Amino acid sequence: MQTSLTIRSLGVSLCAGLLTLSLCGAMLIHPTIAQAQDAGGTAAGCVGDCGGDSQVTVNELITMVNIALGTAQISACAVGDANGDGQITVNEIITAVNNALNGCPANGVCGDGHTDAGEECDNGGICIGGTNAGTSCTSDSSCQGQGSCMDGPKASWACNSDSDCPSSTCVHCRPFGGDGCAANCTNESRLLVPLKAGALTDPNDPLSLDPTTSGITVHGDILSIVIPFPAGGSQTFTVGKAKDGKIPAVLKAVDIDIPRLPVETLACTCLRGLELKTCGGTLNEVDGTPSTDCTIAVDPTATCAGKKPCASVFGPGNGGTVFVGCDSLEGANLTVTQDSGGGSGAKPAVITLTGTGGAGSVVVQTATSLGFVIGSCSGTGPDYGPDGEFCTSDDSQASRGTVVPATYVSNSATATVTEANGDPTLTIGPFTAMGAPLMCTDIAAGNSSGSLLAGAFTDLGAETIGDIVVTDVLAAQ
Repeated sequence: MQTSLTIRSLGVSLCAGLLTLSLCGAMLIHPTIAQAQDAGGTAAGCVGDCGGDSQVTVNELITMVNIALGTAQISACAVGDANGDGQITVNEIITAVNNALNGCPANGVCGDGHTDAGEECDNGGICIGGTNAGTSCTSDSSCQGQGSCMDGPKASWACNSDSDCPSSTCVHCRPFGGDGCAANCTNESRLLVPLKAGALTDPNDPLSLDPTTSGITVHGDILSIVIPFPAGGSQTFTVGKAKDGKIPAVLKAVDIDIPRLPVETLACTCLRGLELKTCGGTLNEVDGTPSTDCTIAVDPTATCAGKKPCASVFGPGNGGTVFVGCDSLEGANLTVTQDSGGGSGAKPAVITLTGTGGAGSVVVQTATSLGFVIGSCSGTGPDYGPDGEFCTSDDSQASRGTVVPATYVSNSATATVTEANGDPTLTIGPFTAMGAPLMCTDIAAGNSSGSLLAGAFTDLGAETIGDIVVTDVLAAQ
């Protein structure tokens, strides 16, 4: 009661210097009048809550008055500027006083299509995981059937309820980001991640890839190959702002720029970004089996006949989704295990995310089309297209290869093939690559330097070398 009286008295005295006392007093005595003008919320949050702790204090009210009088900058309490005109008005101060007296309005639900308190934007969501996957929505009730795990160790898996999503929730109407509004309903910006070219630690050892540079290592039964990345590669993350200890981001398909990779004189490899689509828009079904791929851009024969509709896994136009933990992150270590069958039939790869990473931990789920030609990166024939160069836009559809879902982490990435090359006793691996964190403060400053994303995957029956484990590192300059 004493605090309420203090704020009310302060509100009257503050308003007196800016407005007639009678009008100010009426507004304070009847807070619903002020609330009718402004619900107390703004695109950035609760009016007057300069500290972002969902309450308005006496000191924050004084800060707003100082801004209004010109003795403080608007940056001292940007959330006090409800209409975004770059100044603090009497009405905004009155709204802040009422928020101090009555409490901040409850935050809205991100993805409902309305910009509510605590949100900077809200473009609605897309049904995911169910029988109307891929349709626009503004609530879970608009979506039918299963949903998708929002994040955590089973991010983008199909789910029936929260119990299917460790350390996360099962959502049916999901905001994705990439359209200017992030998955947590904050405004997005662009973060360029130029990749550091690969280098060897020992020029005389072709397998000595410097683990702090970008490159791929192919591990076979007998032969191993290191492919350092050439200079010029980059990725650009479309990032939101920190909220609830996390920063969401997406990786648009057009923003995955990996130069073609010559494998000595043996072959030329090409990685292209793409918008991954599956039946239902999930990476895996509830039981862990991979969802059926229907990425038409790579495989025109893909179909979801008799299954859930074909839908984007990461959102329209997006080639990947990114989770950054400002303080920690669940599922920060990647493990991939695949049983080649020992001659009796291969099984799908088992991909798991385990453990808890520290500050700046990152998990990236993405997909590329992986294609290659035997021989040089330049030549003639349909694989090279009219320009005679592999990995350009005029290449044949057949040469663009297969869809390869991939996960990258800032901690450890490990892969193993068991019963390899038809031999029940042969195991390739485990082989591990290590990443390094990307701090939320660095993201806010537009800096990705020093971060490392580590990946690992398996491939069975690769031409000339059989079953393989592939580890790779994407190192930011």
